[in-house]
Amino acid sequence: MCTPINRYIEEYNKKLISSLDRTSYSLGLADGKMGLSIYFYAMGEWCGNKEYIEYAKKLLDDVCRNASNIQTIDVKSGLAGIGLGIHYLITHKYVAGNINVVLKDVDGFIFKYLSYDIGTLDSVTLMHVLYYLNLRLKDQSPASESEYLYQELIIKSLNKVCEEIDVEFFEEPFLYHIDYKLPLLLRLLSEIYNQKFYNYRVVQIVRELSYKVLSSYPLLHVNRLFLLWGMISLEPIVMEKKPWIEHMRLLKNGLSFDSIFHNEVKNGHIFFQNGVTSIYWMTKSLDVIFSNQEIDVIRKNIFSKIESSYQWKVMADNDQYFNNYSGLMTGFGFVSMLYSQYGKM
Repeated sequence: MCTPINRYIEEYNKKLISSLDRTSYSLGLADGKMGLSIYFYAMGEWCGNKEYIEYAKKLLDDVCRNASNIQTIDVKSGLAGIGLGIHYLITHKYVAGNINVVLKDVDGFIFKYLSYDIGTLDSVTLMHVLYYLNLRLKDQSPASESEYLYQELIIKSLNKVCEEIDVEFFEEPFLYHIDYKLPLLLRLLSEIYNQKFYNYRVVQIVRELSYKVLSSYPLLHVNRLFLLWGMISLEPIVMEKKPWIEHMRLLKNGLSFDSIFHNEVKNGHIFFQNGVTSIYWMTKSLDVIFSNQEIDVIRKNIFSKIESSYQWKVMADNDQYFNNYSGLMTGFGFVSMLYSQYGKM
């Protein structure tokens, strides 16, 4: 059965293919060729479409040939995003290769940048890069020199993030966006703690943050959900568990899915960076505190939003609009992947 959304996804794919030769895409993950390569690899596998795989290979080849021209290290458009994309493709077996060999030059540039220019990065960008470094740390051999180097860089970068924490750091975005700093930091601390090399410091940071975390009650229901996502990951390691658990319960009981999906996340908000697809991504960690029935309600609302969004028709009818929102994270790419794999077909 070909639903309207399936037809719109087909239209998006056609426009995407026709735009590859005539549009000057960046190389980045969020809205450039790295992200689109992931998109075509995934869609090619799910749809059994060899043509998509060929487009994915060409895009990836272009990224690899020109990555040395990138002089930034952020995840959205810089080398950390390129590294994350290649890491995803190798670990999901879309392409073959030794991760440490393939990413040697990318990581070398990131190491050099953080050694000399770490002060030029804002806290969100540095947290994004830390997620990448922590992922790469897992690829290193235990007790190796490379493991030590990644650990030292993570320590330096995390301490720099903590130096930048101020009153503004704890403020929620006026509109939902994945760059809400507080939940991102909580989840990052959990990921670093799980590596078991800097635990005493992570525990200390969590202790220092606890007062502000436990006094944070976001105005937006969707931001309460986001904060819950961050807090859940740290609950096993907090020293005073009872206040932490009680605050999570307070956030959960103060949630209204109706408010999230009917008032706060509008029909146009379907993209990963500021819409329902990133909320779906969060639900994978929320089953600790939500029942299966509650998770099903959240996901049902997400797919309903995707299906009813006016963005699809505008994309199909307006080439300029398509050009503005053709990326993986900043446009229809991640939405199409999500719906194709899990939506109503």
